[in-house]
Amino acid sequence: MRLYKILEGFADIPERNCALPAMFGVLERFPDADLGSPGPLVSAIECIPEYESELAASLARKPAFLSVWMAGRILNGSKSPIERVFWLSRLREASARPDTPVALRSTITRSLDKHSGRSNT
Repeated sequence: MRLYKILEGFADIPERNCALPAMFGVLERFPDADLGSPGPLVSAIECIPEYESELAASLARKPAFLSVWMAGRILNGSKSPIERVFWLSRLREASARPDTPVALRSTITRSLDKHSGRSNT
């Protein structure tokens, strides 16, 4: 996959947080693309400490499978009730958008069920 080559050494760039808008822009332009799981782009994004605010903004602009997946990963590791409420709200808002594709809405619903305690998965 070309993304591995493109992102080689990315974690060593001091000002890598400046690339966050463009990286989330890729997810938004290609919301259904198979970029790996998590793949090099998500791994590169998650190595930037400040990525969560840009993730929330991206979910509000145009949710994508990988942005929903990243929110789920945050929820998997979150112990803070405030943080959990924040990310569950972002996912609910993403699901409610009229332009969110049905398949992505289904993915969001499964994530909400899992992280809201409404599912055994």
